[in-house]
This record gives sequence, structure tokens and C-alpha cells, in this order.
Amino acid sequence: MTLSQTLEEMSRSHIHGQAATCTFSRDLLSNEDVPIDKRAGKECFGFACRVCAHTTACRCGVYQGYWEIDDRYKHLLIENEKQIIPS
Repeated sequence: MTLSQTLEEMSRSHIHGQAATCTFSRDLLSNEDVPIDKRAGKECFGFACRVCAHTTACRCGVYQGYWEIDDRYKHLLIENEKQIIPS
């Protein structure tokens, strides 16, 4: 994923998330005939969706549960980072 794609996804998730509660954001999408993302009303919606184990089902509106990190991204969590002890 390029930096431009990353920034676009972040902006998109922010606007869609705000559209669930903000008339300006909702109207911005409505004026462009862009439907609000099915995940927008979920508490866990946002950039974390990029690494969620349920991203496809959730994006389709099938998965109603909460965010869960996909196993292939767990190594990126700070809590799983190896501690480097200075010598």
C-alpha cells in the first residue's frame, strides 16, 4: 500500500465515521452519491479495520462483532515487540 493510498483510506474512514453523527460529513457524502460505509456506526470503525481479521465480512455488513487483529499482523503490536536491552 502506497503512502497516498494509506492517507486516502485514513481520510475516508474519518469522513465516514463522522457521517454517522455529523450532518456536514453526512451531506458531503450524500452530495457525491457516496453511501455511508456499513461499518461507520461501529465503535471500532477506523484505520484499525486495515488489520482486522473480519475486515471483508464487516465491510459487507455481515460481521457485527468487534475488532480483532488478524494473526498475520500480531507481530506489529508493541506488546509483541522484542525488548532490546542495551549492553
